[in-house]
Amino acid sequence: MGGPSKGGKGKKPEISDHLLTVRRRLHDALSLGMSLLAMESFQNESGSAHEDVDDYSPLWRFVTKVEKAVGGGNVTWSCNICNKVCKGSYSRVKAHLLKQKGAGIAGCTAVTMDQMKRMQQLIDDAELRKKNSKQKEVPLPSSSTSSNMASKSSFCTSGILQNDDPTKKRKGPLGPLEKSFNLNARDELHSEIARLFYTGGLSFNIARNPHYVRAFSLATQRTIPGYLPPGYNLLRTSLLQKEKAHIGKLLEPTKAAWKQKGVSICSDGWSDVQRRPLINIMAVCESGPMFLKAINCEGEYKDKAFISKLLINTINEVGHQNVVQVVTDNAPVCKAAGLLVEAKYPHIFWTPCVVHTLNLALKNICASTDSLQNKEAFDECKWIAEVANDASMIKNFIMNHNMRLSMFNDNSNLKMLSLADTRFASTIIMLKRFRQIKKCLENMVISERWDLYKEDDVVKARVVKYKILDDQFWEQIDYILAFTSPIYEMLRKADTDQPCLHLVYEWWDEMIEKMRVAISKGPHSGDSKFYDVVHNILVERWNKSNTPLHCLAHSLNPRVSDRKVLRWQSKDADTQTHALKTMAAFLDCTSYNLLQHPLIQDPILDTVVALGGILQSDNMRILNLAVGVTQKLVIILGNTIHQYPIIDITVSMSHLLSSSQFSLAISSAAVLNRIITSLGHTRGKVLEEVWNTLDKADSIGKVVCALQNYVAGTQPIEYFLAMACLLESILRKWPLSRYPVWSNTKLMASLQHHCADSETSVVIGALKLFSALALCGHGALKILEIKEFLSLLVENMGNSHPVGVRIEALKLCQYLSRSEDTCYLLTDSFSEPLVQGIIGSISGWKSSCSKKVPTNQLPLVLESCRAALLTRWAGKHHSFFWKHEIDRVLLDVLLGDFIVIQQAKVALSSDELVAIIYDNSADTRPFVWDILGNLAVHCEESFLSKTSGALCYLDFLISCACSVARVLMQKGYGSLSSYMNELEPVSRAVMLMVFSPCKYIASQARYHLSETLRPFGYASLEYVLASLKLNAVGDISLVSDSLHTITNLISLACYSTLPKYHLIIVNRDGVTSLSSIIKICLNSNLRISRSSNAFHLQNRYYGRECCWSNVEDLEGEEVILLYSLLALSQLIRSSNIACKNHKVALGEFGSCHVCENCNAYDLIRGLQCILSHSFGSATKWYAAYILSFSGFYGLPSKLGKRMAKAIDENELADTNLKLSSGQSLLVHAPIILARCLFLLSKSILKNAEDNECTDQTGEHHHDKLRHEIQISDRVDSGSLLKLLEYVYTGLIQVDDNLTKHVKVLAKCCSLESLYDMLSRKLPKWGARFPSYNLSEALETTGDKFSDIILEAKPTEGVAWNCSTCQSSIPHLHTHKIILSISCDYLQALFRSGMHDSYSKIIKVPVGWKALTKLVRWFYSGDLPSLNPDCIWNHLDPELQLEELKAYVELCSLAQFWCLEEVEEESFKALVPCISSLQVPSIELIRFAASLNQHKIVDAVVTGVASLYPKLREGGELEDLEEELVDLLRLQYVRYSQQSNS
Repeated sequence: MGGPSKGGKGKKPEISDHLLTVRRRLHDALSLGMSLLAMESFQNESGSAHEDVDDYSPLWRFVTKVEKAVGGGNVTWSCNICNKVCKGSYSRVKAHLLKQKGAGIAGCTAVTMDQMKRMQQLIDDAELRKKNSKQKEVPLPSSSTSSNMASKSSFCTSGILQNDDPTKKRKGPLGPLEKSFNLNARDELHSEIARLFYTGGLSFNIARNPHYVRAFSLATQRTIPGYLPPGYNLLRTSLLQKEKAHIGKLLEPTKAAWKQKGVSICSDGWSDVQRRPLINIMAVCESGPMFLKAINCEGEYKDKAFISKLLINTINEVGHQNVVQVVTDNAPVCKAAGLLVEAKYPHIFWTPCVVHTLNLALKNICASTDSLQNKEAFDECKWIAEVANDASMIKNFIMNHNMRLSMFNDNSNLKMLSLADTRFASTIIMLKRFRQIKKCLENMVISERWDLYKEDDVVKARVVKYKILDDQFWEQIDYILAFTSPIYEMLRKADTDQPCLHLVYEWWDEMIEKMRVAISKGPHSGDSKFYDVVHNILVERWNKSNTPLHCLAHSLNPRVSDRKVLRWQSKDADTQTHALKTMAAFLDCTSYNLLQHPLIQDPILDTVVALGGILQSDNMRILNLAVGVTQKLVIILGNTIHQYPIIDITVSMSHLLSSSQFSLAISSAAVLNRIITSLGHTRGKVLEEVWNTLDKADSIGKVVCALQNYVAGTQPIEYFLAMACLLESILRKWPLSRYPVWSNTKLMASLQHHCADSETSVVIGALKLFSALALCGHGALKILEIKEFLSLLVENMGNSHPVGVRIEALKLCQYLSRSEDTCYLLTDSFSEPLVQGIIGSISGWKSSCSKKVPTNQLPLVLESCRAALLTRWAGKHHSFFWKHEIDRVLLDVLLGDFIVIQQAKVALSSDELVAIIYDNSADTRPFVWDILGNLAVHCEESFLSKTSGALCYLDFLISCACSVARVLMQKGYGSLSSYMNELEPVSRAVMLMVFSPCKYIASQARYHLSETLRPFGYASLEYVLASLKLNAVGDISLVSDSLHTITNLISLACYSTLPKYHLIIVNRDGVTSLSSIIKICLNSNLRISRSSNAFHLQNRYYGRECCWSNVEDLEGEEVILLYSLLALSQLIRSSNIACKNHKVALGEFGSCHVCENCNAYDLIRGLQCILSHSFGSATKWYAAYILSFSGFYGLPSKLGKRMAKAIDENELADTNLKLSSGQSLLVHAPIILARCLFLLSKSILKNAEDNECTDQTGEHHHDKLRHEIQISDRVDSGSLLKLLEYVYTGLIQVDDNLTKHVKVLAKCCSLESLYDMLSRKLPKWGARFPSYNLSEALETTGDKFSDIILEAKPTEGVAWNCSTCQSSIPHLHTHKIILSISCDYLQALFRSGMHDSYSKIIKVPVGWKALTKLVRWFYSGDLPSLNPDCIWNHLDPELQLEELKAYVELCSLAQFWCLEEVEEESFKALVPCISSLQVPSIELIRFAASLNQHKIVDAVVTGVASLYPKLREGGELEDLEEELVDLLRLQYVRYSQQSNS
């Protein structure tokens, strides 16, 4: 601290100056504080008055705004310091307070310097804050041009010259291309525009606004120096007012239309996002809707007076003379306001909104309230609200948790929809969405994620899953959507800007009718109470909203109903008569050619609909007229009949079939017949609907009753013919109709009786019916059982009967000879008379003294030639064809009258012969060639034609075939034309003749073929080989060019029979091409039949076939493969393609490493594949024949492969073959008995003694033999071993040095197939290939070799007798060796040494049916299968169930006995019959589940999934286990999903 200052006199002035300074500062602060206080007080009082006072304009605080500008502009304000009143913006406030000059305003006179300094400080601080608050300037992206150029430079230069940073902007001047397009400026502008969108948060849709594009285009196209876009104030003031005025001018034409067309005032209330209540008012007229205004009703009481005042004010603005109606919603206050408007302006109507009316109706239905007045409606409709609540619960449960929502989103691309409080149709919309995502919801709850999800509310999750998988829940949704759909559709149609007032009446009526139909099809079909409630709700709402304006608009706009709901309503007889006469006159002027004209189509449709209603009349006069008009109609419609709604007509006609008036029944049958035949080859829904209609009306039963009760003389013949024609059409069109007819014994007897009728038309009608029934294989067998009828059939072919009868008899013969089995039955008893009838029909034309077949006789000749195609099957009928000179008859058909040529004794050249043939009918030639080929290939080896010398008929016929084939070859090779259709049958005939087992025919055919080929044989062969090579290498497809390929293979097969061509075929890779074609056929499983390529064999049978098997010709569907083997069979000796190194082991082929890389390998593997798989007999025979050149003989099979293991099985051997050398061979008598009985015969054995070796208990010892046989010393032991190998396995390999001995032994043992293969004898056409089968060991002869009994489960009520033993339980005597080789379980049992291994009885836990099927598999290798044909479909349901249960038992047993093949085949046999099971398969499901056959349960459940609702409603699931019911329900869910997708 310093001491006091010296000089006290100077102390006072210093204190005084300091006090003055402090006083001045306090004064200034006080003044500023008062000013700030006044400003604060002003702000507190004015609140938000100063909208522009902010941190960036602080001087507004020192003034008071006196008057705010309207619509923008300057503000009137008063200075708080000098109290001066001024007008201006913030810049003037600033100039006034800071005394700035040049601003057009005087400075403040009361402001001090300190105040000005502080104000300036406030301004500086505000500008600093403004500067700091600005967003940082982010540089724009680099120019794309620069980047691209830099990248381009980097790409084009080598490594050293490349830029280190390819994204860096290129430096230096721009190139000429960039300058010309101004690319930098474009990129910069793009970046600025993009920055505008991003920083302003603008929607990208703005870029699609045409004004956006037009603004920038205008700015670039026109030069406007210094142009800046409009600012904030300009946009919200001047430009906005200008645009509003412009829009007003554009709306003037719309307002002008109000005076001419009138206008409707529409009003509706709503709330904006700030929850302010607004009322919109619009004017609607023909020119379109126009928004008038929106009134903010905040703080107003919206009663009828307030709303009516708004409406009246609007009416006055529009002009009351222009207003027609006022439209509001249906609220009571709106209705009262509308009445006030009507009271003030009587010419203006108040009209309630139809959409709101429908919404309210949906509210009453879907969300009915529980009250005393509404009790009935609530009770009937409350289930709808419950369903909607369940759906809402499911939605909320899923949407309110992210994990559940994630699972839903993974399964569905659609989102769930929520309910709107004021829109009751949203309930329907929500349920519709639920129906759309049903599959997704089901997939979600049955997924593993849902099951593994165990978080909160597990109980509710279980409820949700149950609801989603509950079929009743979805059925209720479907039902709700079904009967509310008409309401929703009308709501959608009414909610539009288009005028629809005139349509409301009609819409409402249609909506109620559709709703009634929908309700009648649902669970309330028998309950009219629910419909009455819904109907009353709709009617009540309609009565409240109906106005005279609706009625007037409807009456001024008549309209025809929708065609789909057209119905004939009038039942007045006079009206119907007049309508029928009008329709008849119209149809008399109409023809089929006019149907495509639009003016004709509508009246035709109206006629069809009208007849459908009139035909339901009970007035017989009306019915006769209507049926006559219907006959005219169906004739005119022709094959377009399926385009019209004919079901009602079909129903009515079906009912009239049983009319007591014959004329009416005849006409009705004729109409139905015309309808069915006009359907042609129509498939799908129309055909199914017609059949369902006929079946439901029992049309077949009525027709059958009429036919079997027909009595000639008492009933018109026309009645029988009409009914027969109708039944024939039905039988040909629908296979399901056949069984009830051919199984009707009385009807079949009646038809047989009519075949002997004296009336030709009756006989023809009956024969046609038999032909239609023969389309069913079982029907054909039924006919063939009636020997008396077959006698009549043959008799009707005779010359004494009319041509029409003979033609129909020949057609029926074709149907009955469709397969080899039926052909045998047909020709067994009537072979020669049948052949005589066919040949007589072919040759009958000669009695007319014509030189060729007359035109009127051609149909008979054609049908007889088709009937003669039964020669494709072997049988004794062939000998009768030769006996009755079929060769001469065929020559007559080919050449005209052959006797004339014979008598001329002039030698004809080949060309002359062909010319004569082509001068006759071309229709018969293909059949002649087929008949000739069939007869030749089935001819006996020793056959010799009866005629001889130069005019031998057969020789001449062979010459004709070879000559025609040669001519067609030459023509066909030049162009792929119609010659190929004729070349195929004649060349095939030549091929069959050269391959004929008859030496005479084969030698003559080869001679004539060689002679005809002499001039051009090598050239044509080169063409054939070249064409086949293209097929072999894949350049030409075998399928697309199948006919050409077939004819080439036939030609090559013919060439291959002539040795002089073998060398060229081998040298030109012909064998290689054949091998490649065989490989292609096998690899691609190529299936081509001859009938699909032979034009004359197509469409031989009119109608859909059923229940036939083995109906293909001998070529089957392997025609290319077979013909390739035929050719190769003749070339195998000349080629080196055979291999002796392949081996056979245990009944199957082994691989060969020697020829693995040569052509022989693929061929031999292919031939082995043919023998090992399911191919035709002829194909297998020729494959075996070719393989014989590699030392293989026999047929590999699954059973033979298994039995091969028995060769070394000595423990169960029961027979000892003692050779002369002293060596013994242990064999198994059951196998020898079944495969080669002659080995056990005394004719080639010495000292055949049976040494039964049993102990005291009667049990058989495995170390002791029961039989011992001494083999003759003339039998070679090596040959015997090979023979035994063949007996056991079915396939052997024999060396050349042993072949002769084995062949001799095979002949002695009557093994004909082995002998033929060892002799390398060409296979006989049509011979069945031998199969490996041990079933003969089960016959009575084999019982003494039986050593084990298989005993089935006892069957109640069934008596059992056995000729071998006394057991009363169903059983079979079998053989351990056969059982143990095929079943490892039984083999282990027999070898176990336990007590069961010595027992003679095995109790098999299956029924008798299953046991017989199992034993058949053991002994034949094949399990019997079920065929879901006509008999199965009409079998008693209990019998069906028994058959299926047998296969279920086999599956269960196969799992226990380790028989995988039996299990697989049983399942395959079971599955096809599940869907055709006539009774619900619940019992089968229960039975399979009891045996733990889950695979079968799944298959049956899948097959009957569609029946789940029916089963549930019928209570058939009540006794089923819950797990099985859940499985059935789950499968039904999947079935529904697949049906809807």
